[in-house]
Amino acid sequence: TWHYLRRLTQRDKGTLTDGKTAVTGLSLAADGKTLVTIGGDQTVTLWDLDKKQPQRTLKTHHEGPIVAIACSPTEPVLATASFDK
Repeated sequence: TWHYLRRLTQRDKGTLTDGKTAVTGLSLAADGKTLVTIGGDQTVTLWDLDKKQPQRTLKTHHEGPIVAIACSPTEPVLATASFDK
């Protein structure tokens, strides 16, 4: 039984790639259907998990790379952090 359960949890559920930058952080949006990712630039990408496609890319006002991302568990709000000002 253990080996069966382990295989279920370690199976690849899909790969999200836009070919632009490596993902350095992620957070699940409150709707449970949108994954929010950050990479080595100043953008945030919203992914449709059902379609496994990027929905939208948001340009931030950070001057350096984004180092952290967080989504509210109850509201459609996200926050980013960088080492810039």
